[in-house]
Amino acid sequence: DRLDEGSARRLSAASGEQKVGADQIAQAMLQLDAIVQKNAAASEELAASAKHLSDESTVLKDAVSRFTVA
Repeated sequence: DRLDEGSARRLSAASGEQKVGADQIAQAMLQLDAIVQKNAAASEELAASAKHLSDESTVLKDAVSRFTVA
């Protein structure tokens, strides 16, 4: 049940390839996390802008409602 030299080399090479693949996945996950955080921040800014716009439209509606059309 001993590994011969060729099998040991192949096993070592496969382990190295798996480590490279795992490192690439970890890097991709970090990049994805950064994108998600940026999107969350942008969504919060958009929600705040929408609220501000809604408030401004209410003020404008109130101001315009004082006018009458004859």
